[in-house]
Amino acid sequence: MTSIQTLNGPVEIAMRVLILLREAFPQAVDVHRLVLLDYALLHSHDLGGPDSLHPPLPGRRSELGMKRTLIHQGIEVLQRANLVVTIIDDSGWNYQAGDGAQSFIACLESSYVFKLRERSSWVMEALGSSSNELIREKISDAFDDWSEEFHETDSEN
Repeated sequence: MTSIQTLNGPVEIAMRVLILLREAFPQAVDVHRLVLLDYALLHSHDLGGPDSLHPPLPGRRSELGMKRTLIHQGIEVLQRANLVVTIIDDSGWNYQAGDGAQSFIACLESSYVFKLRERSSWVMEALGSSSNELIREKISDAFDDWSEEFHETDSEN
C-alpha cells in the first residue's frame, strides 16, 4: 500500500515537477505556478480533465497550503541531480527543465510516470497559457462544486 506521505515525498514531488517543467519548456516557471500546476496534475478531473491521479479526498484543498514547501524540496532534489536550471530575473526565481531532463524522463517506464506525462501534457494544454489568477479561480470553482456535493451527501445522512 502506498501512503499519502510517500506520494508527496521529495522524490515523488521532484518527478512531478520535472515532468511539468519539461512539458512547459522553454518556459521558466516560479514556485507559485508550480504549486497550481501540480494540483491540476494530480486532480485533473476537478478541472474538467482526465481522471485524477490521486483520490478525491475531501481534504485535498488543504494540499495547496503545504505544496509550496514540498515543491521547494522537490526542486532541491532536481538541482542536486542537475536536472533543473534556476533562472533569476526581475520576476524572481524561476525554474526550467535542464538539458538532461528529457533523457532522464525517457528512462522512466512505469505506468504511473506514463500517466504523469499524459496529465502534464493536458495541464499545459488546458492551463499553460492561463494566468496564475485564472488557474487559482478554476481550482476555487472546483472546490466550490465538490464542497457543495459533499455537504449535500453529508446532510442527507
